[in-house]
Amino acid sequence: MLLTKIQNKFRLANGGYIMLTSVIIISLLLLTITAALSAANYISRLNVLENEFKSTSNNLAEACIRYAIAKLAIDGNNYTGNELSVPVGNGTCAVISVVPTGSVWPKTVKTQGVYPHNQAEQSYTNLTIVLNSDFSINSWQETPN
Repeated sequence: MLLTKIQNKFRLANGGYIMLTSVIIISLLLLTITAALSAANYISRLNVLENEFKSTSNNLAEACIRYAIAKLAIDGNNYTGNELSVPVGNGTCAVISVVPTGSVWPKTVKTQGVYPHNQAEQSYTNLTIVLNSDFSINSWQETPN
């Protein structure tokens, strides 16, 4: 009888230890999964932000191309670009250069859009087009920074 009581107490004591250990292991496992999912969501948020910055810098560079075409239509062959701060909405872009590829036409127009202007991580878009004398675009490409 006494031996049976001691065995029952021993079984209860071990059952609690195993249960406590299981709860700790399961809690750590759930905490690790939660932390991993949180980190993945944070990283995907940064990727979305980088894509937004790239899209905006691309739009700024395209706006400067349209600006350069308008200046060429107004000023003719006298316009050479070299405007480093063209206001576009809430941002700015740059017309780096407008140079003739041949004697006068076609002209190569290089522009740059940078967004945002006041942060450490910026997105750059450099566009180069070749423009014919009738202002049709012969080629359009993004060039490395």
